[in-house]
Amino acid sequence: MKNIKKTIQCKTVITLLLFIGALNVCSSQETSKRVKYELSYGVNLNDVYNHVNDINFQKRISPVLIGFSLNKKLSNNTQIYLELEYSRKGPKNHVIDYFTISPMFGRDIINDHFRVVAGPYLSILNKYKINGIVSNHDELKQIDFGVQLGIAKKIQVKKRIFYIASQFELGLYEYSFSKHQVLQFKITYEI
Repeated sequence: MKNIKKTIQCKTVITLLLFIGALNVCSSQETSKRVKYELSYGVNLNDVYNHVNDINFQKRISPVLIGFSLNKKLSNNTQIYLELEYSRKGPKNHVIDYFTISPMFGRDIINDHFRVVAGPYLSILNKYKINGIVSNHDELKQIDFGVQLGIAKKIQVKKRIFYIASQFELGLYEYSFSKHQVLQFKITYEI
């Protein structure tokens, strides 16, 4: 059990260091005044596909999706994002928590009222439980990756900017006996 906790702490530190390093590189450019930060919270609708074994996994809604992102404008309507999320993925009766790093490209459309984002993601396994019992991660691979595509509606209240967003995440890596797909719904606040 102590080795599992040390492994989780090590992965958490490595993930945060990677994110901070990438954040530093992005914000140290000469256009750093065009960098914005965003906080997000939301829910995941989790499902799996391409089962290797004949297991009947059920979809699950998970209210664990917390994120922080860096948004750097490239032009008036295009930007790049670097997002760090802590989220719960996986089917019913499985608790699979990941730290996810997503570099994405975004474009504002329809008079800047909407934005579309797309890009890859890389997730590092943090915690795995089956029916409430902590597992030693032998069944899961430590890394998951895939692609994301999303759309967000911009809402401005006085000088504060919010986004109501939906993102689809498609896992391309067989992380255990199957691959996953996640539909995210989140609210983002621009700091």
